[in-house]
Amino acid sequence: MIIASVILLLIGLYLGVGLLFGLTFIIWGVERLDHATKGTSWLFRLLLLPGSIALWPWLASRWMQRKDVIS
Repeated sequence: MIIASVILLLIGLYLGVGLLFGLTFIIWGVERLDHATKGTSWLFRLLLLPGSIALWPWLASRWMQRKDVIS
């Protein structure tokens, strides 16, 4: 029972951090990783949200590797 609670807590933390990252990413980060998304609608960006929540560690590392992030 305790193991199941810990697993559910870890999944909840992963998804919570993913949601915070995903919202930040679709607002500012998606244009830095793919310049073709510049000027896209908010509906398109909302479609990217579930994937960015699920793949947030990989997207965060890609976003941080960009040379223009600091500027």
